[in-house]
Amino acid sequence: MNAGASGEMVPVESSRQRKRAGAESVKRVEETDRDFTNLPEQVIHRILSLLCPNEAARLCVLSKRWNSMWNSLPVLDFDECYFKKSGKTWEKNMLSVVDRSLQGRFQQNLTIEKFRLSVGSPRFFQVRRNLVATAIDLKVKNLELIVKPVRPRNVFKVPSTLLSASSIIVLDLFGCKVDTSDSDCVNLPKLRKLALKMVTICEKMLQKLITGCPSIQNLKIIKCSELKGIVISTAPLLKFIHVYKCPDLKSISVKALTLRSFYFNATWWKHYDLKMPECRLLKGLVLEYPSMSDQMFEQLIVQFPNLEKLSLLNCINIQNINIPCEKLTNLIIVKCSHLVEAVIHSPRLFSLQYKGSGMPISLLNLTRLEEVKIFVQSFPRGSVGCPDQVRSDEKKLKGLLQNLDRSKGLKMISRHDAGLILQEDIVVNQHILDSISGLQLQISHSVGHLIDNFLQDARGVKLLQVVSTVGSDFPEVVTQKIEREMQDPRCCSSCFQNKKCWRHYLKRVIPCPMGQADSWSCEEDLEKESGIPLHEKTWLVLRWEEVQNEEKGAEEVEKTNFATV
Repeated sequence: MNAGASGEMVPVESSRQRKRAGAESVKRVEETDRDFTNLPEQVIHRILSLLCPNEAARLCVLSKRWNSMWNSLPVLDFDECYFKKSGKTWEKNMLSVVDRSLQGRFQQNLTIEKFRLSVGSPRFFQVRRNLVATAIDLKVKNLELIVKPVRPRNVFKVPSTLLSASSIIVLDLFGCKVDTSDSDCVNLPKLRKLALKMVTICEKMLQKLITGCPSIQNLKIIKCSELKGIVISTAPLLKFIHVYKCPDLKSISVKALTLRSFYFNATWWKHYDLKMPECRLLKGLVLEYPSMSDQMFEQLIVQFPNLEKLSLLNCINIQNINIPCEKLTNLIIVKCSHLVEAVIHSPRLFSLQYKGSGMPISLLNLTRLEEVKIFVQSFPRGSVGCPDQVRSDEKKLKGLLQNLDRSKGLKMISRHDAGLILQEDIVVNQHILDSISGLQLQISHSVGHLIDNFLQDARGVKLLQVVSTVGSDFPEVVTQKIEREMQDPRCCSSCFQNKKCWRHYLKRVIPCPMGQADSWSCEEDLEKESGIPLHEKTWLVLRWEEVQNEEKGAEEVEKTNFATV
C-alpha cells in the first residue's frame, strides 16, 4: 500500500496482476483478429470489391486468408487514377498489377464477374494486346472499358474477339471505336445491357451489332460520333433505349414491339426524323427535344396508346399541344418556355409536375389527380401587352385547385411572397393568385412529404403559416411531425455540413395561434354556399442553427473533387 496525495492508502498493482491484464488484452486482440479473418467468403469479396486496388492490397497483407481471397476476387476494377499516386513508375506498376491479377486467375481456372479498366490512352492496350482476350477467356460477365481522353486519330479499336464473347451479359464502352468490317459476324448471345459512350461507330456497324445481340434489353447510345442513323428492327427483347446528344445523328427508326421506355435527348436546335410506328406498348417517354414543333409532337404521341409516363424537358419550340393519352398517370413538363397551352385528356392522371413560365396547363379530368408540383419561374404580372395572358393563367390555376377532389383529404403547401403556407385542405386564396410569379406549390396526401420537400428548399425560413379548419388538431399534428423528425436525424450519410438536410439545423418549433381568418378565401360567398367551414391560422416559429463559415467551403471542395474524378 502507498500513501496517496490526500494521505489515503492506495493499493499497488502487483506484477502478477499486470501480466494477467496484459495476457487478457492480447487474447482480446487475437479474438478480434480471428473474427476478422473468419468472415464469410462472400463478405470478404464484397469488402474488397468496394476498395481501390492499392487499398485492397494493403489490407490483404494482414491475413493469409484475405490474401487468398484477393487472388480469387471475382470483381476487378483498375483505374489509372489509383496508381498515379505511386509516382513516375505508376504505369509500370499498373501493368504489373493487371497482368498478375488476370494471369493468377487464369492459372487457377477461375472466372470473373466484372472487369473494369479505365486508362488515359490507347497505348496501354498496345503494350498488352491480349488483355481483353484474357478477360474473355476468364468468362467475364460484366466488361467495362474506358479510354480517355478521346482523340479522333488515336482511338482504341475494339478487338474482334470481344464481339464474339459468349459469356458477356453487360458491355460498357467509352472512348473506343467499334468496327465490325473485319469480323465475319457479331455473336453476343447473352448480352442484355449495351452502353456506347463517346464511341466511334457508323449506322451499319450499330445495326450489325444489335442484330448479333438477340437477348439485348437495355441500350444506351451517348454522344457517339459518325452515327448518322439508328435503325432497330431485330431486337425481340429490347425494353429500354436511351439516346443522348449524338452530334452526327439525323434519324431514328425503332420497330420493337417489346419496347417499354424511350429517352431521347437531342442536340440543340437540330431536327430529327423520329419514327417509332410499332412501339405501341411503350409506357415511358422522355423527350428533351428543343426544336420539336407542335405537329411533330402530336404525330409522335398518337403512336403510343398505352403510355403511362411522359416527360417533356426543354422543349422550347412547342406552343399549343394536346395530350390524348387515356392511360397516362404521370406527367412532367419542365422549362418549355414558349408553351402557351397544354390540353390534357387523361382521366387516369395521378401525378402532375410543372416548372416554367406562367400556367399553360388545362386539365379536362381531375378525378384521380392526387400529387401536384407547380413552380412558376417568372410571370410578368401587370406587364404591358400581356394582361389577357395573366388573367388566363390565373383562371387555369384557380380552376385546377378548385376542381380537385376535396374528399380525398389532400393537403397543400405553397411558397410565394406571402411566405410559406401549409393548408389542411385545398382552398383557393387571394395570396396565391396575387403572387403567381415565383410561386411554388405542392399537393399531396402525406403531410410529412410536403414538409420534407419544402423545408429542405426553404431552409432558414423563420415562419410557417398553418391554415386549418376551426377546432382542428392539424397544427398540433404538424408540430409533432416536425419535432419527431428533429429528434432522430439519421437521414444523411454525408460528412459535409452543407450537404445535410433541414433536420440537422432546425432546433425548435414554437406554435403561435392567430385566431380565425374569415377572409382567408378569395370567394367568401361561394364558401358559405358550399358549406366550406371557416379557417384559422397558426404561426409556427422555426428556430434554425446557423452554419459556421468554415464549414461552408466543404461543399465547394466536394464539387471540385467530383469534377476532377
